[in-house]
Amino acid sequence: MSTICIVEDDKGLAEIYQTLLQTGGFKALVAVDGAAGLQLIQETMPDLVLLDLMLPQLSGYDVLKAMRESDWGKDM
Repeated sequence: MSTICIVEDDKGLAEIYQTLLQTGGFKALVAVDGAAGLQLIQETMPDLVLLDLMLPQLSGYDVLKAMRESDWGKDM
């Protein structure tokens, strides 16, 4: 089963994404701010990240930059 990490500060929208993805057979994990999202990504090493750009704590751009600098982003 593929894992998808959803980093979205709009909780209602995140729940919709999570429900739809789980219905489609994916494992969908949610974080509601950039810092929590980065931690979740580092802990779970998901197959795909759905990343909002305007987030509290760390922006989506900062999360993406950290991902690219980590082992997770070596294949990007």
